[in-house]
Amino acid sequence: MGEGESCYSPPLLIPRASHLGQITITLLLSGCGRGCGSTPDGPDPTDSGPDGVYDTSPPIEARQGVATRLAVLVLDGARLEETLGGDDDWGDGWSDAWDGYTDGILPKVRSEVMPTGALIRHGYNTGVTTTTPAHGDLFTGHREPFLPLAHFDGLGQYLVHYPTLPEALRSAHQGQEGTAWIVANTAHIETVRYGLYPGLGPDLAASHEQLYENDLEADGFDQDDGRVIASARERLERGATMVLANLHQIDRAGHNQPYIYADTVASTDLELTAFHRWLAHESGFNDETLMVMIADHGRHRTVEDDAYPYTNHGCHCSGCREIPMFLWGAGIQRNVEVQLPVVLEDLTSTTAWLLGASMPYSTGLVLTDVLVGEPAVAQRRGDVRVAASGPLVAVQRWQDDRLHRSGLSVAGQDLGTPGAFQIEEPRVLSTQTSDYACWRELTLTEGAEHLPWLLECSRRALGGEWLDTDFPDEVQWPHVAPSLTSPQSGGLVLAYDNSIGEKTEGQVTADDFVIELARWSEDQGWTRSEATFPDLFYTSEPEIVSIDDELWVAFEAGLDSASARYTRQAYIYRVTWPQDGDPIWDFAYLAGTQDSTGHSYVRQAHPALATLDGALRVAWHAYDDQGVHLLITHANNPFRSTSWHTPRAVDDTAMVFGHIAPIWDSAGSLYWARQGDLLTAEVCRLEDPTALPDCQDLGVPFIDSLAATDAGAVVSASSGDGAWELIELSWLD
Repeated sequence: MGEGESCYSPPLLIPRASHLGQITITLLLSGCGRGCGSTPDGPDPTDSGPDGVYDTSPPIEARQGVATRLAVLVLDGARLEETLGGDDDWGDGWSDAWDGYTDGILPKVRSEVMPTGALIRHGYNTGVTTTTPAHGDLFTGHREPFLPLAHFDGLGQYLVHYPTLPEALRSAHQGQEGTAWIVANTAHIETVRYGLYPGLGPDLAASHEQLYENDLEADGFDQDDGRVIASARERLERGATMVLANLHQIDRAGHNQPYIYADTVASTDLELTAFHRWLAHESGFNDETLMVMIADHGRHRTVEDDAYPYTNHGCHCSGCREIPMFLWGAGIQRNVEVQLPVVLEDLTSTTAWLLGASMPYSTGLVLTDVLVGEPAVAQRRGDVRVAASGPLVAVQRWQDDRLHRSGLSVAGQDLGTPGAFQIEEPRVLSTQTSDYACWRELTLTEGAEHLPWLLECSRRALGGEWLDTDFPDEVQWPHVAPSLTSPQSGGLVLAYDNSIGEKTEGQVTADDFVIELARWSEDQGWTRSEATFPDLFYTSEPEIVSIDDELWVAFEAGLDSASARYTRQAYIYRVTWPQDGDPIWDFAYLAGTQDSTGHSYVRQAHPALATLDGALRVAWHAYDDQGVHLLITHANNPFRSTSWHTPRAVDDTAMVFGHIAPIWDSAGSLYWARQGDLLTAEVCRLEDPTALPDCQDLGVPFIDSLAATDAGAVVSASSGDGAWELIELSWLD
């Protein structure tokens, strides 16, 4: 990983159909911690001017589109204890890095900035707690398994799959350059300038200014964050409607010079306060501006026998997950504290609503408790992340409860741990004797040292009740989503990726990414095995099927740590797992970089497997500079190299939705999703590898997930109004 990355209505966003008004927001991602800020004494401490006199004019009432300008200032990697933590937060208001009380580190921000807006007391990054994935979550409002891969040879095609806010803003300005900017003294943020969503892309990317030459060297500490803030202000003065400025010096100091880390946080106090003063009183557009202060991630709190425990971040530690949040500006209440938990994606939904913009894939809630007045808000709702196996269907169901964000329904029955904060990504398997369901969930525990994602599985005999299989309570990475199969001998086998495992401290590298197998039987319970591949790096997205008792596993990976971004391909292994021994992995196939016409692709991802009469079929996403395509191949004898057919592009439109992996049904038919000519979503079916696909238009532009059933397919789709509904599709004659 790169420096700073350690363990861990209308389709607005389609430029041909988008029309947004001018935007003005300021997102100050300041790195302060949960519970940041304290309210000063005195009457009506609302909006202080440069002379210290409070502005008692009423705040602007919240409505869609009330904000018209956006700037994002990110104080990267500042821990709660070194920013705005209080005496009821971790450490009781004391910073071990500062060796003093935390309220002495950013005193001007506390006294002048914090009384002017809404303080979120419990903010969280529930995804990957490193810089690049966290900014991807914030820009898209949707967590996806996005690896923090270096980009020495350009960005390449390893990018986020969901629409980004910069793309939305530029599309609203007819693609005008200079509308959206990223300014940083790190290279990590460049990779979220734009995404791979069909119809958007590099022509709508945020402009990028990097103020630090070499992000991997330990020197260069004269590149202070004040330069980034100054550049952000200059971009706004020149008419930019969005600036994201990542102040990475804090994170860099934490990793490389931890003894000055707290001083580096303190050094931003005057610059942040001056920027807020200018924005609020001198810029000329303060009445149209929204400002949000937030951290992308925190840092470790406790590392045994380490004088500087806060050196790293990136796992499930509470110091990494708990992040500060503060909102100020048009439509935001003044001098209030919000006690309910808030996640990164909530800020995407809230700011987009205040901008009058639509981020249809954002999974966050609009934070109505920080808004002035009682505006009517259509929150995201309905059923998403559909999964199916034969007649068995499961969905993730959105909930408005900020304490319990999502639930799980399998065959109409609720599963998951009562009280869990998030329950996500169901996976199901129906066999002749049993039904199985697996999912991931996160529970927030106040004051805990670790806040881990866990993998859970249940099983029911046909006609019986769901029973917990007691999957071990071990740490999983935030995007664990197992693939399920049942060998001929019975039971259940899972394949899933992990980048954290038992590692709770220190820095995780590419070598720590593993593919894990887990086998369950009623007699023996769970047996697990971990597989690493010495010549492959950042292994992810595994898929597993079985032929008799033989297992076949596909996954994507890169060739080495430095070039994994540009060399990602799909690999297939045969796995023999004796009952009394460890699995034996044998390489079988590497998905080629060319199709049968000789067309080359620069990235392969999301391999999907199917078995039919002993043969193996494989489909995967293939990327070129035009977008995402779909390739397939098959082998009658999959372990014999000469049996594999040359890959064929069954969808070369470059409009395939990369956030939805292809999927096979039990009869060997392939399904995938793409954007059609009418800018609405289509689901395509390929019944025979040599045939042409048959596609059905959903009539709505957005699709969240796709599953194959006995009758055809079921999808979760939306018109963009926040409501997600299941649509059943059939290809019966």
